[in-house]
Amino acid sequence: MFNLITDKQTKTCNYLPQPKIPNTMEECKVYMYWVAYYVRHYSSELFDIEFKKYNIYYRRVYSRLNKDKINEKNKQYQLENKDKISERNKQKITCQCGVTISRSSLSGHKKSHSHIRFMDSL
Repeated sequence: MFNLITDKQTKTCNYLPQPKIPNTMEECKVYMYWVAYYVRHYSSELFDIEFKKYNIYYRRVYSRLNKDKINEKNKQYQLENKDKISERNKQKITCQCGVTISRSSLSGHKKSHSHIRFMDSL
């Protein structure tokens, strides 16, 4: 399947051609077969890294292919749980730097210069 040059004593792979980044579900399957082949024959140390890459590629392809279905599901959830979402966003939270803010603005606050400066000074 692949042309591999290996060191037989250490069982490590010096050259392993990377398959192209998958754009379809079928290519995701081929990529996963590549990861499984590599792990089975050479090294299992990189399996976690390659499997994480596979999951990222798979989610990216799945979300692109099922974009309409996912958007519809998200809109339906937001309509059904409008009150829960608004109540959760109104909650007040005290940040690690001591500022009290609403939950909905927490992410933006953590990127602010004042928060970053305070956390760096700790």
